[in-house]
Amino acid sequence: VLYYRKTLQIAPRYTNAYYNLGLLFYDQHQNDSARYYFYNSIAIDPKFTNGYNGLGNIFKIEKHYDSAKRYFLKAINTNPKFTNGYNNLGNTFMDANQFDSARLYYHYAINIDSKFTLAYYNLGLLSFYQKQYDSSAIYYRTTFQIDPKNINALNNLGLLFYNQKQYDSAAVYFRKILQIDPKYTNAVNNLGLIFYNEKHYDSAAVYFHKSLEIDPKYTNALNNLGL
Repeated sequence: VLYYRKTLQIAPRYTNAYYNLGLLFYDQHQNDSARYYFYNSIAIDPKFTNGYNGLGNIFKIEKHYDSAKRYFLKAINTNPKFTNGYNNLGNTFMDANQFDSARLYYHYAINIDSKFTLAYYNLGLLSFYQKQYDSSAIYYRTTFQIDPKNINALNNLGLLFYNQKQYDSAAVYFRKILQIDPKYTNAVNNLGLIFYNEKHYDSAAVYFHKSLEIDPKYTNALNNLGL
């Protein structure tokens, strides 16, 4: 904060310094301070895409969805190829349960950048919410094909199959996660749940204990040991 403010003392119209201060306060959940600096960035440069995007993110978190949409649209108007803006609009519509509009904006992002993993991932979430499980799996697999270290996509694929009681398929994805990150507690715990549901209780307990070795405060594993 100190260095950005010193920058503004020297160059009071340095847009990126206002924006970076906004990001710092946004990350600390100090929305009013973040809003102040984002507003200043676009006051200096009305075509500053990131400033509008930052304001959109604040309003989205505050569930002021109409205001969030307005600022994300302004971000896109300043830069029609701003994929994050389309993705954020999709997220805003999804949060507002306007699923058709959400899907549309995710596809806009993909049309601009066919390897934009966030949009594929969010389409996976959206399809899951709409109980379109086959489509959800396709989008998560696409996310993983583009980004082979995307643990969230793998975990959601595993959960997708787990919830449909397709335990062998679920286990494949949880084990893939552990090849990438052996300390990913959710995957270890979920393997334990698979064994539990298959009535292999001793094996289930082994995985629940492994979860606790990684994170002694991992409440899911503690709870599962009491099953």
